[in-house]
Amino acid sequence: LTIGPATRPHQTSRGGQNEIRQPGLHKSRSFNSAACALPCVSALYLYPFRWLTRAMQTRRSAAAYDSSSLWSLMLAHPRAVLVTLCLLMYLPGIATIPPLDRDESRFTQATKQMIETGDFIEIRFQEEPRNKKPVGIHWMQSITAGWLSSEPHNSIWAYRLPSLIAGILATLFVFGIGRKLFDDEEGLISAGLLASCVLLIGEAHIAKTDAVLLACVTGAQFLIADFFLAARQGAEQPRLRYSALLGLATGIGMLVKGPMILFFIGISVF
Repeated sequence: LTIGPATRPHQTSRGGQNEIRQPGLHKSRSFNSAACALPCVSALYLYPFRWLTRAMQTRRSAAAYDSSSLWSLMLAHPRAVLVTLCLLMYLPGIATIPPLDRDESRFTQATKQMIETGDFIEIRFQEEPRNKKPVGIHWMQSITAGWLSSEPHNSIWAYRLPSLIAGILATLFVFGIGRKLFDDEEGLISAGLLASCVLLIGEAHIAKTDAVLLACVTGAQFLIADFFLAARQGAEQPRLRYSALLGLATGIGMLVKGPMILFFIGISVF
């Protein structure tokens, strides 16, 4: 992997394919995947970006738009503020930090072999089958690495982009949940805390599954919130498309890390 002039992982050839290895990090410890327990959602994926520049009024009259107040300006464009915060937290070091976890090297090597062989069904690490996780994360990494990096596809940042994007989406989904259940201020504060969480910052810098699973879980919870509010207020249930998007979020989550997402959705429902 090309990660900068200071430290470069070794590349060895085995079985006619390049292997991505990390120097001296064989015993590095993984960030805790408990990040997925944080409240977040998915499914709408690119839809939240439509709202980035759309000003909106908070439900609190005291926090109405006021050009003399920085907080009011932030409330006028909360999604733009959150995306900017995420980029400031997640972009630095994404191309220069070497593989932080031994699993990261294995994920990226397996994805690299998919791109080289054109086989996007069977997951292999060198000559050995690697079926510890579903294929979803490898498909996402294949898209970013295949489109944004040139052969031999050794740029580590291209494999990390799905995690970075997922961190941004999870933050936006948490804002949406807070806004639905409370108001804009609570949503902005909650999402800001998530975006600046050390655990999420670390996961957004790693080409693994946890950040993407977090986005899927928060996406599902964002949609569940509509059903919850409708039931509590005695209003009409959300349209069929909400159920379809909930199924999509669940399906993507299962493609990324198996049935684990069902546990978090179950906690949200019951």
